[in-house]
Amino acid sequence: MYARLILTGLMSFLITGGCSDPRAESSPRMIAMLTVAYAQVGAAGPLYELLHPEDRLLLEQEAARASALGTTVVPQDLLMIRVLPRDVSTSEPDVKTLEQDADNLYLEVAFGDRSRFAVHLRKSQGKWRLKLPVSVKP
Repeated sequence: MYARLILTGLMSFLITGGCSDPRAESSPRMIAMLTVAYAQVGAAGPLYELLHPEDRLLLEQEAARASALGTTVVPQDLLMIRVLPRDVSTSEPDVKTLEQDADNLYLEVAFGDRSRFAVHLRKSQGKWRLKLPVSVKP
């Protein structure tokens, strides 16, 4: 119940913010907020759409390797990023830049004193895309 309330609040904020298709989104702030929202509900498909091509390729290679062993795996199924509902609130998160250079952007998504999430974005074809942390790469 509590998780549903949080998700409803956060997703309604994101929808009213004008974001419909993750692949079309290029605002670093919105990508960071979408990353946390999708991770909270385990929405691997939309989260996969936000990934930088390098990370998509890694997941595709791992899925192909598993398929070669006789197991059917789609790359999205290998994406295991989760955020606990208790760590997110329905209020708008504070997103701030931690570090930036020409091709990389490190953001912090904070929900007051409740929790903080670091998000690494890298430019690809002029758009910011999500880079996976080393701990979740295959």
